[in-house]
Amino acid sequence: MSNQVTAKIVQHLGQVRLKLLAGERNKVIANIPGGWLREMHASNFDPSTEQKIVPCSSDGKLILTQNSGAPNYGNLSSCNIQNGDVIAAWSDGTQLKYPLQDLVLETKRQLRHNLSPFEEYIADAESNTDGYNGRILWSGLNADDLRTPALSMAFSDVLNGGNREALEKLYKYGILLIKDAPIDSSPEDQSNRAALEKLTANVLGYGPRQTLYGTIWSTSKSVNVDEGASTADSAYTADPIALHTDMTYYRDHAGLQIFCMTSQPPSGGENIFADGFAVGEALRKINPEAFEILSTVRRRYRCIDHAGGWHLEAIDPIISCTDGVITSIRHNNLDRLPDVPTDTVLEKYQSPEIFHEKLNEADKAWNMLLDSGDMRLVTRLELGEMVVVANQRCLHGRQTFVSSEKYPRTLTGAYVGQDDLESRMRECGIFV
Repeated sequence: MSNQVTAKIVQHLGQVRLKLLAGERNKVIANIPGGWLREMHASNFDPSTEQKIVPCSSDGKLILTQNSGAPNYGNLSSCNIQNGDVIAAWSDGTQLKYPLQDLVLETKRQLRHNLSPFEEYIADAESNTDGYNGRILWSGLNADDLRTPALSMAFSDVLNGGNREALEKLYKYGILLIKDAPIDSSPEDQSNRAALEKLTANVLGYGPRQTLYGTIWSTSKSVNVDEGASTADSAYTADPIALHTDMTYYRDHAGLQIFCMTSQPPSGGENIFADGFAVGEALRKINPEAFEILSTVRRRYRCIDHAGGWHLEAIDPIISCTDGVITSIRHNNLDRLPDVPTDTVLEKYQSPEIFHEKLNEADKAWNMLLDSGDMRLVTRLELGEMVVVANQRCLHGRQTFVSSEKYPRTLTGAYVGQDDLESRMRECGIFV
């Protein structure tokens, strides 16, 4: 396959635009309007802040050159590639030069063609057809698969130059096992807390996210958790917990959830994981009506802890999509409230009874897929093993367990915000 990128001018509805074409089959990378090309030139950005330069009067009002607020650059009149640069000219006489690699990468960032460096971009453009841009939707994985190099890394490797590799694995699969993390040797030891703080601050984000559970949480009465942290959650019991995502009651639900096994019970307590994107696509295939309902009907989630002064609520569909591609999962049967149909919903379903019947059928279809063996990765975490889960994609749960005072089941962990995670990814060249 040729790695050649070409550019050409095309006319569309009376407007001139630039097309970037890749490979032997001239796969269209991007259709670029002349206005976008002109505005994206480096001369329009402050080199010290990387912000756009926008003229503003002394009294804080924008200086507009047209009623629309967009500068009048004239039309894009010619374009060609010379020595790896795009040379573009406009009808107002302006000629500007753009490094082709920078132009391709910028369109790649904005169009979310992720992961591949420039020299692999052509293959990416021709092979990426499912909209998931390098993500690998998985099912049928087991405990051994989770510990293969594709899905796991040593803690020391992650912190010592392995940040790009760790973030790539998380982007692709939504799950990463980290081995040999430090655990506390005594109640006074802070090794595990320090490890979680370093991981969240230096690799996965900019520090653990503050939630009602504090910053670093523990399922036991550990001295290393934050004072006043809430324990109003089923995670602090020995009960089995069905697959779910966390923080469904936050508008900005967490981007990452981190679990670290620091003490094992005598039996039980296996962790369960599933790829919510894979489950969603399976539902779309076998039950399109259920998928349409769960991706359009907004559901209400709630968390109340009166002792801590918390009352959190958020509303969103179980499956969120952009242009038909699944982008986020928000699901927890324990936190989701019964649904009251809105007037708009009633217009479609005719009556509250029909709405609830259809909604219950869709929920049942979703939960049956979550409970199917092929979708569930079940593993018993060893001491010092961490699992990092993309909380807006992968679901987690656990089996019941029996613990004792001498051998409690103790997990520690932390959350990372989605914006923090995506910022770290972009800094490593993974444009999300």
